[in-house]
Amino acid sequence: MKLIHLLFGKPYKKHNDFKSMYFRGLYWFVVCFYFISISMLLVSSFFDPIAIIGLLMSLVFFPLAFRLIYSVLGKFNGMERVEG
Repeated sequence: MKLIHLLFGKPYKKHNDFKSMYFRGLYWFVVCFYFISISMLLVSSFFDPIAIIGLLMSLVFFPLAFRLIYSVLGKFNGMERVEG
């Protein structure tokens, strides 16, 4: 869990409205998608050594882009992050 929070930041607080459920669902969907795609790129890099460049770029830039977009959209919609 600490690795996920380090890479993607903390999700927004859980409420019983659609907006909160949408943001939390999106957060966990992207986390699962990230680990699946990284595992596929890792397998691909065994067959094609040039794919290591794509793997390294995905390891770094995907979480950074997600954090930026997720925080901007969350602030625009008035969401609050989970504390602690």
